[in-house]
Amino acid sequence: MKQYVYSLKLLRSLSLVVAFIMGNYVFAQTLENGLKVHYTFESATDGVVPDASGNSNDGILNNNATVGVSDDGRNVLVLNQDSGYVEIDPAYGSDFATYSDFTVATWVYLDEQGYNARLLDIGTGRYNNAALTPWFYGNQVCQLKIRNEDIPDADVVAANSAVPVNEWTHVVFTLQGTTGTIYMNGVAVGVNESVTVNPSTMGINTSNFAAWIGKSQWVGNGDSFLKGELSDFRIYNRALSQSEILNLAGLPEELTTAFDNLNPAGLDEVTSNLTLPEADGNVTIKWSSSDTTIIDSVGNVTRPEKFDITVILTATLSMESNGKTYTMTKKFDAYVLALSEAEDLVAQWDFAEDDIDFSNPDAITVTDVSNSGFTGTLHNDAKIRTIGNTNQYNVLDLGNGTGYFDMGTDIGKDIYQLGDYTISAYYLVEEENTDIGSNGNFIWCISNTDDIDADRNGAMIERLTDHRFSITPTIYGGDQQAVNPGVNPASTDGWKGKWHHVLYVQSGSVGTVYIDGDVAATGTVTNLPSTSLKKAGMEGTLFNWIGRSCYTADVYLKNTLVYDFRLYGKALSEGEIQLSSPFGIGLDVYSVLDDLNTAYAENKDASYPDELDAEYENLDLGDLSNLTTNLTLPSQGVLDNSITITWSSAPGLISADGVVTRPDYLDTDVKLTAVLSKRGYKLTKEFIATIPAAEATKYTSDMLIHFNFDPSNVNGDVVTDLSEQHFKGSLMKGAGSRVLKGTTDFGVLNLAGDSSYFDMGDEVGKVIYALKDGFSISVYYFIDPTKDNFTSNGNFLYAFSNSDSSAAYKNGYLFGRASYNTYAISPYRWDNGQVGTTGLDAAASQGEWHHYAYVQDDTLGYIYQDGIAIDTATVKKWPNTTIPKSGMVGTTANFLGRSNFEGDVYLAQAMLYDFQLFNKKLTPEEISTMSSVSDDLYTAYLLSVPVKDVKVDDSYRVDTSIPGLIRIYDLKGDEKVSVYNITGRLVTVRNSENIYVDRGIYIVKVNSQVKKVFVK
Repeated sequence: MKQYVYSLKLLRSLSLVVAFIMGNYVFAQTLENGLKVHYTFESATDGVVPDASGNSNDGILNNNATVGVSDDGRNVLVLNQDSGYVEIDPAYGSDFATYSDFTVATWVYLDEQGYNARLLDIGTGRYNNAALTPWFYGNQVCQLKIRNEDIPDADVVAANSAVPVNEWTHVVFTLQGTTGTIYMNGVAVGVNESVTVNPSTMGINTSNFAAWIGKSQWVGNGDSFLKGELSDFRIYNRALSQSEILNLAGLPEELTTAFDNLNPAGLDEVTSNLTLPEADGNVTIKWSSSDTTIIDSVGNVTRPEKFDITVILTATLSMESNGKTYTMTKKFDAYVLALSEAEDLVAQWDFAEDDIDFSNPDAITVTDVSNSGFTGTLHNDAKIRTIGNTNQYNVLDLGNGTGYFDMGTDIGKDIYQLGDYTISAYYLVEEENTDIGSNGNFIWCISNTDDIDADRNGAMIERLTDHRFSITPTIYGGDQQAVNPGVNPASTDGWKGKWHHVLYVQSGSVGTVYIDGDVAATGTVTNLPSTSLKKAGMEGTLFNWIGRSCYTADVYLKNTLVYDFRLYGKALSEGEIQLSSPFGIGLDVYSVLDDLNTAYAENKDASYPDELDAEYENLDLGDLSNLTTNLTLPSQGVLDNSITITWSSAPGLISADGVVTRPDYLDTDVKLTAVLSKRGYKLTKEFIATIPAAEATKYTSDMLIHFNFDPSNVNGDVVTDLSEQHFKGSLMKGAGSRVLKGTTDFGVLNLAGDSSYFDMGDEVGKVIYALKDGFSISVYYFIDPTKDNFTSNGNFLYAFSNSDSSAAYKNGYLFGRASYNTYAISPYRWDNGQVGTTGLDAAASQGEWHHYAYVQDDTLGYIYQDGIAIDTATVKKWPNTTIPKSGMVGTTANFLGRSNFEGDVYLAQAMLYDFQLFNKKLTPEEISTMSSVSDDLYTAYLLSVPVKDVKVDDSYRVDTSIPGLIRIYDLKGDEKVSVYNITGRLVTVRNSENIYVDRGIYIVKVNSQVKKVFVK
């Protein structure tokens, strides 16, 4: 099949020579036939644009729409505001409602790709209209959508790209019968051969007819007005031919003739080098190939080894005329025969017992039964299930989490060679599946990447949500092609719990989706694996999955069974799909579905090995309450030695073969997990072992971590904590130690930069893994009053986490947040199991020192601010039971001033003092005593900061013009007034307008606002 793409290399400054366009008299006559609306935009009188077709379908300029002359001399409609448009005479509706075929044509120069803006929106409301959109948000391409409100889904004709901005483009839509086509600059760029609605069947109400150029009938719902210029706007009551469209686009006749005449011979079955023409008169022709390893740019052919391949050859025709360069491109499919004839069946997985290898329970493999012998692997909670009693079938059970089947990379090499092909599978979605309507749910996904949003390099998928097949060389959107039956299983009664069959056939340029053996939808698909998926430098698709999407945010296909996945290197006929054949080719879909449904109704799960239960009950490790020696951990069952047993521990202090490592610092509870496996079925049994700390490292006090930041504890960027373990932390990204000098000097952590923080190091994470139901955390903090993102996500005082990217890795943490004085702990992340306190109703005040404390007392968590208990919550998750992960011995992301969630803001523009972690429950009295230090910190801060830096509020006046006297004015009378001398001593204030003091520097504090003043 030939495909055509055309582009004009014309700058905006080039002029449109109307005489040249209309130079062919025959075409000029032809282009008058069926012309119903024609706006040349040469003039407008009293806001009326005359209709040059002679049918009096004049247009009305609305709002800011005007007519004028473009930079290159065209007569144009100018739409450069947010409300301008042209309204075609409503009387035109009675004529338009009679059309079965029609054409819309215009030149357009877009200033921007506005959200769902319209070149034309014509009909009677949102659900009885035809809308031509240069850039549609959903697929980001130019498209025409035509609908009748009695039909649930609109018919869509989508181009392979959007109308470009900042250049003149000729855009045409034609409807002829059921075939809708979009042309850009004379060439078809989008086709739908299954359009069911036309103007005569739209259900147009002529009394409510609207036809708008530049305005959407959905404009009140967010659609944009068009911004740009239009020229030579036309509507016909027939479909123009491509020759007529090329003539409208203004191409030289010699170029269009060469374009029409170019048709290289011998492309149907290529077995030898090709002769590709290089010129036709004054027209030069250059060639390119979609796969130069098969056909290069001069026609040399290297035949593939195994499968016939379709290669797209692109001819670029160029010609100069009147100082301008015109360029057209024409594409041809070259079908290159393979050196040897491959078998039709490329791969088949029917999951029969003899093809399954259960020897590794964590990576069960299944060999396909074709002669290819590909090996696929079950991942995560996917397993093999047997259904039925009388006739049993092994099926792939995708589980209820992230289970999927990886067909391997070898099959991808064959996929890169496919032209015609068929993909087929039986499936059953069980009643427990509640996510079938969500994005994802791919029964198969064949892709060059496992993150197509990032890599945008091609995939071929079948989505059970609506049985939609799609293939794209990049990502969903402009260049994606799809065949969509529009079947929504989630809303179909009786669909779940029954076996179904889905199959896609590619035959030439026609794609067809079959559901349960019958044709469900068909459409034009020219994206082939051999041309659209194949990428330079790659040998084949790398990610070939059943049940998993290549879009990372998509859901897996859960609670679903799959049987008999097949890939053919040919297009199966309808007979081969529906019926069996004496040669074993036919799928016999109807009969197989009956057999599968009978087996499932008879026994949904006939494969669970009861011996697993007996082995589970028999497994016992004895007393683990004081474990100091290695364990003997069985690797197979005692009652049934075909059962495999694997072991893991969290923390990772017990190896898979039973070697015990005593922890540092604190006695630690370890969750030891046994996984018993047989035939893909698994049972998990957990044991709790308490391992005493190594004697040489044991704590003798309750102080576990104490970072003070006094200069005596700082050596360069390294800070030593004051606990008996002397952990080493690091000042990061500009963080530093600062001394606040007052009555008492304080060494504080200064987090001045936007990304400054303190890394407490990995070693402290071992302590976190051992914390139980009685511990306390204390820290003082100061937030600069100029910090403007204090309420944003982040602003953590401290974080102890298994990852510095908890949003991505979801593997457990605890943290305290300064903004609202909260505490949180989770085994995963915020949306799965996080508990904690809610803290303050509003953000803590900035510009003051505060004291934060958290106390874990059995199952209650207490938050204190400045010595006062502000919140109590049930917190049944303790660090030692919530955070430890298999193979790890402690949290690895242990920060002050930084969040463990990527994207969160750092605490920044802040100071911290005296971070402490206790292995005990602090009493309210102890916390109250600790909080009083905040006042001394505040005084030291005020005395350490230059006067200009602490002047915070001008709502009151301080007068020191009289020696020995401070006078405060503009007070309301209910303020708390305090005055401090340079030593931090409080001055008695009896009358705020007459405060007698000695000569010197003083701090005046009114409520939380401060000023530093000098008294003579």
